[in-house]
Amino acid sequence: MSDPEQTQTLARQACSTCRRQRRKCTRQLPSCQLCLKSRRPCEYPSEPDLVQSAVSDSHLPPRDPAVALFFLDSYMFGRRRSVINTPRIHPPREIRELVENVADLQSDVLVYFAEVHPLLPIAGAACISCVRSVSKLRMFQELASSSSQPLKADTQVLLVAMRLVCRSLEGRSTDEAVQASLYWKAKRALSFLEANGLLSIRLLQALLLVTYYEISNAIYPAAFMSVAVCARVGQAIGIHDHTRAPQMFSVRTSLVDHEEARRTWWAVVVLDR
Repeated sequence: MSDPEQTQTLARQACSTCRRQRRKCTRQLPSCQLCLKSRRPCEYPSEPDLVQSAVSDSHLPPRDPAVALFFLDSYMFGRRRSVINTPRIHPPREIRELVENVADLQSDVLVYFAEVHPLLPIAGAACISCVRSVSKLRMFQELASSSSQPLKADTQVLLVAMRLVCRSLEGRSTDEAVQASLYWKAKRALSFLEANGLLSIRLLQALLLVTYYEISNAIYPAAFMSVAVCARVGQAIGIHDHTRAPQMFSVRTSLVDHEEARRTWWAVVVLDR
């Protein structure tokens, strides 16, 4: 008579956690021994994800000559009036799944502007109520139209970062394993966007929120390194000095955009101290 343990169904690949930590995975379904012992969700990559990973790993990130010129010779970049086109990137599937439910996202945004925004006013300005209202309204408009016009990759990751911070607040905290899973998904998504050449103020805001979460939960040295990344991204897009520093993108003309950029940079300065 065969041993039940020997006939147990096994996954074809190691789970995501064991692959990331380079640990030996028992590949048991629905959860491997390591994840059971650690009491955390056990996620196995699906076949489409494995194929997509193999394809993406076989290609270098896209190269934009204008981006290279900006970093190598910003003076010539300005003389040529070069334009940097924002790359069209599809975020990882695990991020797309997190932003499918618009009602949950709207709830997260409400909590964010009510409880997190007053402490770290990066998506608008706390001192100018009209700017704050416009920024909040803009986010809700994008969510409302997401069915016909998909959210941009940096916006999706920003929403996930908002959820991460909101659900770690006192009285709203979720299961530790769920929180850890959300944190790692946000970190992987940020690395994915950066590796594919996406730089934007919303990407920086997502980085800031994840860094804020790391500092709040004493996740070091990750928090120390994340602040440095925030500073470099802010300097790259030129929000630290919009009058003298080279500007990667077109000049911000509206009060909302100017104030949002200014507040975002001040958040970098505050977290760095």
